Amino acid sequence: MTNQYTCLDGFAHSKGNVREEIKQGLYNISHSVSNSLAMLKIPKSNRSSKAEVFPEYGRM
Repeated sequence: MTNQYTCLDGFAHSKGNVREEIKQGLYNISHSVSNSLAMLKIPKSNRSSKAEVFPEYGRM
C-alpha cells in the first residue's frame, strides 16, 4: 500500500472509533510488508538486460 491515508479517507465520517482501529491495523500491516520487502533478495537474472519483453513481437 503506497498511501495509508488514502485508504483511511473512506472512514472519515464513520461512527465510533472504527477509523482508529483500522488505522492501527493498517500501520501494522504496512510495517510488516515494508520489513519483508527490505529483507527480500532479488535473484540474478540469466537474461541480458537488453532482452525484449515479448520477443515474438520483434523489435520496436
